[in-house]
Amino acid sequence: MEFACSPRACVGSHRVLRLPPTVQDMPVRLIVHGSWSSWSAWSDCDGCAGSSVRTRHCNSPPARFGGLPCLGESRQSRRCHDNITVCPDCGGGQEEWPCGKPCARSCSDLHGDTECLDSPECIRTCGCPGDMLLQDGICVAREECRCKYHNSSTTDGLDSSNMSWVWPGGYDWQFANPGDIIISDCKNCSCKAGVLQCQSVPGCHVDGDWGQWGTWTECSLPCGGGVTFRRRLCNNPAPQSGGRGCQGVAEQKKDCNMQMCTDSVDPWLPWSVWSKCSVTCGGGQQSRSRVCTSPPCHGISRQSKMCNTQVCLDVGCPPGKLYRECERREGCPFSCAQVSGKEGCYSDSCEEGCHCPPHTYQHRGTCTQDCPCLVDKEILASLQSVSVKPVSSLLSSNISEGMELMSGDTLTHECSTCDCEHGTWNCSLELCPVDGGFSPWGPWSPCSLSCGGLGVKTRSRGCTQPAPAHGGRDCHGPRKETTYCQAPDCPATVVPTVEPAIP
Repeated sequence: MEFACSPRACVGSHRVLRLPPTVQDMPVRLIVHGSWSSWSAWSDCDGCAGSSVRTRHCNSPPARFGGLPCLGESRQSRRCHDNITVCPDCGGGQEEWPCGKPCARSCSDLHGDTECLDSPECIRTCGCPGDMLLQDGICVAREECRCKYHNSSTTDGLDSSNMSWVWPGGYDWQFANPGDIIISDCKNCSCKAGVLQCQSVPGCHVDGDWGQWGTWTECSLPCGGGVTFRRRLCNNPAPQSGGRGCQGVAEQKKDCNMQMCTDSVDPWLPWSVWSKCSVTCGGGQQSRSRVCTSPPCHGISRQSKMCNTQVCLDVGCPPGKLYRECERREGCPFSCAQVSGKEGCYSDSCEEGCHCPPHTYQHRGTCTQDCPCLVDKEILASLQSVSVKPVSSLLSSNISEGMELMSGDTLTHECSTCDCEHGTWNCSLELCPVDGGFSPWGPWSPCSLSCGGLGVKTRSRGCTQPAPAHGGRDCHGPRKETTYCQAPDCPATVVPTVEPAIP
C-alpha cells in the first residue's frame, strides 16, 4: 500500500489509499473458494459494556487465486448482562439503558464484517446517549466513526465481500478515518460515518454490495404485538458488467411493542410456557399461546420459534432441508403461518444447522417457496359482509372453511374476489350492482269528482322491490297511472216555492 498525493487522487487534507492490483493482473492458478470456520463460543459477558461477541474466519480454506470469498459476517455481537457485575459508573460518556441500547451500539457494529443482534429480552446495560456510538471506549458522534477494510501483505489476490475487502491469505485489518478515500482498480470508496461508500469504475466487472439498513418503520401497534419493517438497497456499489447481485434479503420485519396493552383491564392472559420442540434434531419448531379474556384484543395469540436445528447424526438433515449458515438477519419469518400473520415469530438468533433453503418457508413438514392461503372464518366473514347469497354456496365450488388455496389461486363469491399472494389474501370486496324493481300498483285514488260528470283517478307504484343500489339501474316505466272515472249524477236540488203575495 502506498500513500499518493496527485491532482487526481488528493482530496483536501484526507488520505488517499491505493490498494494493490486485482487478481486480474495475477498469473492464472487453480481457483480455491473460501469457506467459513465454525463460530467460536460467545465471549464472556462484558457486564458494564453489556455486550458479548463471537467470531469465525474465512480460512477453511481461505479464498485463493481468484476464488469467491466467504459470504456474510465474521463477527456477531449481542446484548448481555451477567447479573453479577456491579458497574458504579458507565464510563466514556455512556449512560444506563434500563432495557439495553438497540443496534447499533458501537462504531464496530457499522462495519461490514459485523452483525449486531438485538435481544427480545429487557437487559439493563450501559450505552451511549442518543445516536452516539462507542469507539475506543468513548462515546463519539456517528460522523466520527472510522471505517474498516482489509489490506494484504501478499499478492495472492483481491476480491470483495459485503462492505469490506477480503484478502485471501496474509491479510490484516486496516482502518480509515472519516473522509479518507480508498482506491482499487474497480472501486473508489470513501469513509463516511463508519461506512465505506463505494462507486464502481465504469467498465469494470463489479459484484454488488449492500448499503446500510434504513431505519425501522413505526410499529404498527402501540401495544399487544405489532410489526415493523426496514429495507436496504444493493447499491454500495450496484452490480456492474455482469457482476453478482447482493446475497441476502432486502427487507426485514420483526415483532414490536409486545408489551400488554394496559387500558382499564388487560385483555390478555400471560403467555404460556413454550411447547416441546417438534423434533429432536434436523430443525423443528415450538410454540406458545395466550388467551384473550376481553375481546377485542390487539395483537397475536400465538408465537413460534425454531429449535433443535442441529444435524441428525444418523440421517443428516431431513429431506428438503440444507445444512447451512444463516443469512444476515435471517430468523423471522421462517414458516408460512408467520408469513400469513396467523402467528408471530420469536427469534433471539439464528444458528447454523438444518434450515429450509433461502427464501423458502416451513409448511406442514416441508419447505415451500410460495405459501398457501387458509380459507378461515375471517376471510369468509369478509366475503359475507358484501354478499347477498350465503358464503355456504361456495361449497358447490368445493371451497370450504379450513381449505388451503395455492399462491396464485383466486377465491370468488358474487362480485368479490380474493387473490392468494404468498400466504396472504389480497381482496377486492365489492357489493354487486342491484337493479331496481317496481313494487305492485297501489289502489286507485277516489275519483276527482264526487258527482255530476267525468273525473279522473290515479294510482302509483315505487321502485322499491328492490331499490337500485351499488350502481344498479333505476326502474324504467311509469310510476303513476291516470284514468277517467264517471261520477254519478248529482241529486236534484229542491227549492221551496213561495206563493206570490196578493196585492
